[in-house]
Amino acid sequence: MNDRNIYKLTALDMDGTLLTPDKRLLDETVRDIAAYAQAGGIPVFCSGRTATEIGPYQSMLPTMRYAVCENGALIWDYKEQRSLSERPLDLAFAERIIEVGNRFDGMLQFLTPDASWTRRDQVTHMADFLMAAYQPIYMKVARLADDMLALARSLPKILKINIYFRSPEDRAAGYELLKDMNVSFAFTEIAVLEMSAIGVDKGSGLEILAEKLGIPMEQTMAIGDAGNDLEMLKAAAFPVAMGNATDEVKALCLAVTDDDLNNGVGKAIRCWSGLFDEGAANAD
Repeated sequence: MNDRNIYKLTALDMDGTLLTPDKRLLDETVRDIAAYAQAGGIPVFCSGRTATEIGPYQSMLPTMRYAVCENGALIWDYKEQRSLSERPLDLAFAERIIEVGNRFDGMLQFLTPDASWTRRDQVTHMADFLMAAYQPIYMKVARLADDMLALARSLPKILKINIYFRSPEDRAAGYELLKDMNVSFAFTEIAVLEMSAIGVDKGSGLEILAEKLGIPMEQTMAIGDAGNDLEMLKAAAFPVAMGNATDEVKALCLAVTDDDLNNGVGKAIRCWSGLFDEGAANAD
């Protein structure tokens, strides 16, 4: 052990960070996360995904008990199978979001505390929405509806709504029609617009979880690659950018690790968490 700072809680983005571009977990990444947990660290998912969408990966990473889901709208405990925090979207916004999604023939997704909902006739051709890599997991875990407006009116709460547009240009135009709403927006993937309650983001979600676990933010590390990771990286004491991260993310972070095809997460944890002997890993 060395005298470096100890980062006991590490938040891990999934797409572009924990997972390869084809949505796989590398064996060495699984190994390094397990070693971090064995050394006393607490690795947590920090994702825009629902708890059910994260579930198949959590089964491969059983040491990851907690997840900051849906960009911070939901904190989930996999061991107890319950939510620790929920911050729902005002349902008054739902009809307007649905109208804009339909205007651009986009794919709508509603995220609730226990499910991911989308339209039955869209989930089978997600390539049209530039999201083909996600189709296998959606076919496995998504709940399907024929009428998203009727569904929105029937749900007791929605934590996040996504519109998967058919192009970045459509997303930009759709955002212009929605930007005056009092919600938090995130631009993700190639053409996705995500909407949550005001003040909800990965950073505030990480802060809520850290407080519940009794871990000061001075002992947190976060690893990410894209725009919706910025608040998480700002909140953490030691932010790390993936090698494949955007320039904006790299400029914000204190360190840059390897990319998502070369175990950037595992290398960062071993190099900078303070729970391993110095030199246990080499990161860029």
